[in-house]
Amino acid sequence: MIDSGLLSECRELAFVIAPELKKSPLYVVDGSIFDGLPTPPGDCLGWAHDGSYVDYNIRGRLGESWTTPGPIISLNRHAIQGEYGEQFRDGVLAIFLHELGHVLPPSPHIPKDDRAALFDCQPIRQHQYAKAAEAVALPAPPAGSPDDSHDVRFLRRVCHLYFRAVSCGWTIPMDTNLFGGSCWFCSWPIHYLFKLLPEVIQHRQATFLEIESVPAPAGFIHLWENNLAFYQSFQTPKESP
Repeated sequence: MIDSGLLSECRELAFVIAPELKKSPLYVVDGSIFDGLPTPPGDCLGWAHDGSYVDYNIRGRLGESWTTPGPIISLNRHAIQGEYGEQFRDGVLAIFLHELGHVLPPSPHIPKDDRAALFDCQPIRQHQYAKAAEAVALPAPPAGSPDDSHDVRFLRRVCHLYFRAVSCGWTIPMDTNLFGGSCWFCSWPIHYLFKLLPEVIQHRQATFLEIESVPAPAGFIHLWENNLAFYQSFQTPKESP
């Protein structure tokens, strides 16, 4: 299990660099507590749930730590250990930062109280389990295909999060895991951050909803479009001679 102190540090990091997340609980857990449930496979470094609905099977595994609905970030100790080795702590923070990008801006649909507990019954748990199992069992997209959850908006969020984190004193590796494996065709995160630097400085106190309400800098978008064109060049069928 990931040390509880390190998980608490992740929550502290989130509330420092994205204070809007304080409006609801943020559950940061070792993914092993969900063993046996239909969640992303064990070789995933982590996964996130924005809290917009209550999965009662997951809620049950949270046990006494559950208070009211909120985002959930699950971190896979074994996969992170295999990826980062002796830099495990830094790796946990890097993967956490990536997953944090998936729960920002906070969902406006997070239940405001715990009335959802009234609907916690075995038939609903069985239905949710079946639906989750269907989702996990869906065929994977073609190798290297773009993932809508890791689009240009996501990359922008992660750049803001990274800048805020290191500005506040955290040491986090800036490697390809910040963007995720599905962004194999993208330039390195440092290149995106460079294009976004004036914005991350100017808006370091803004909420992520405020950030996303204004267009991203042209250079940042141009870099993404060039990377996307690179990806698409692999998908264009070659003409027969």
